[in-house]
Amino acid sequence: MIKKCKLFTFVLFLFMPSLFANTFFTGYAGGKLNFSIVENSEKYSPKINFQGFIKGQFNFSENVWSHCELSLDADNLISESFLHGIDSKVRVDELSVIVKKQFERKTNFFGTFIGALDPIGTDIFLKRYFAIDAIASKLTESWLGLEGSLLYPHLGIGVSDVLRFNRKPMAAGIYLYANKDENDNNFINVDLRYACVYRYFTFDVACGLGIPTQFNNTFVQMMKESCLHAGLTTHIGNNYTNSLFLQMGMFNAPIASFASKQILSDTYFLIEPRFKFGDIRIHLSAYSLPQKTVDKLFFVDNSMGASVNLYSDAITFFPRRSTMGIFASYSFPNKSVVELKDIKNIADWESEIIVIPYFSTGFLNGEIHVQTKINFMKFDASNWYDAFTVDLGFKTSL
Repeated sequence: MIKKCKLFTFVLFLFMPSLFANTFFTGYAGGKLNFSIVENSEKYSPKINFQGFIKGQFNFSENVWSHCELSLDADNLISESFLHGIDSKVRVDELSVIVKKQFERKTNFFGTFIGALDPIGTDIFLKRYFAIDAIASKLTESWLGLEGSLLYPHLGIGVSDVLRFNRKPMAAGIYLYANKDENDNNFINVDLRYACVYRYFTFDVACGLGIPTQFNNTFVQMMKESCLHAGLTTHIGNNYTNSLFLQMGMFNAPIASFASKQILSDTYFLIEPRFKFGDIRIHLSAYSLPQKTVDKLFFVDNSMGASVNLYSDAITFFPRRSTMGIFASYSFPNKSVVELKDIKNIADWESEIIVIPYFSTGFLNGEIHVQTKINFMKFDASNWYDAFTVDLGFKTSL
């Protein structure tokens, strides 16, 4: 779904509300500048990367609405080619139309979509159908909207049907969509989903099968070339108590790999005990995540590791409610759960220690976020500045 597009595609979305004069529009947008040093440079060479997103909901009527989200990832804004063009990617993360039908005991939501609809690994499904507060881990925060935090996406072109029960806090859905894998092979996917939300327990699970449209004749061969994907999100407790947050699953694991340990390379997990002491919160995390997801996250640089996030979101600053915290991690580049079988040699693994003090507060009609990342493994007497990066971000409602 990734295409290199001209920047006007991103800007066009800013003017979409005026194209639908009789609709009601809500949305928000955000952007982040990352200040760092060009790696492996013989001299001091700064760079500034940009990530941003814009998303909105168009309500055409009480029972029909549309979601649209675009994200932009731009390389060095101050490179020598700045005046001639910047390498950037504009992605359509979601373009969907939802039709609601109300019944006495249930509500049906039928949708058509392009991109990623209600991806697991985020709390979007839970917020849309149960109107709960955010429960996703800060560890998976991103400034690329949906695309940045995907662990297991319903990514492609297709249809969905979700049934929410009016008398019980439950919902179930089915997704049928077509997409391509990294080798440009076509797949038809069928996914099932179930979620429930109680006061001290939240549960969201999805699983599905991707069937190749081309295979070598036999049914057995078709099944061997098919891929399984599954994801689970659980929150025991809630945002106002001590709690346990858990995510796990696998992404497009070939059925043939179940006979070997290769399936472990397609598996991810995130376990996060959360503690609350008055206005102070402490989140302890252990994780093994897809590298493609990690590359777009805000706090995490490597695919496997452990972290602690100490913060308070109840600070008053001129006189806005603010968040201040410090994130520290010990992680291993290019590692996954597969390597855990060799954990006795963990002392020989390449590792990184990263500390990130951060601060966010209300500013104008939005929120500004500032953080400094310090990678202690990159300290060098001659190139000490390689160890530091600075991020400045801003989000606002539209």
